Amino acid sequence: KVGNCGYALDNEECEIGHRCISVPLYDYSGKIVAAISAFDDTDALTDTRIKEQVLPAMKKLSGQLSALLGWEEA
Repeated sequence: KVGNCGYALDNEECEIGHRCISVPLYDYSGKIVAAISAFDDTDALTDTRIKEQVLPAMKKLSGQLSALLGWEEA
């Protein structure tokens, strides 16, 4: 799923009442080598909050960290 939309979402799949969103980190060759994640209660990590706040911030951080690993966005 990460390849299709750029992130992965665990919607109470691992633990009831919690959600987790992850974005990949890429190395110089474009290979996914790590990920960063945010985890919170479902009441706090709403779809709106993910879309408007969390995901944009995480994608920005992912790009910055990936650049340190030599990745260049196409």
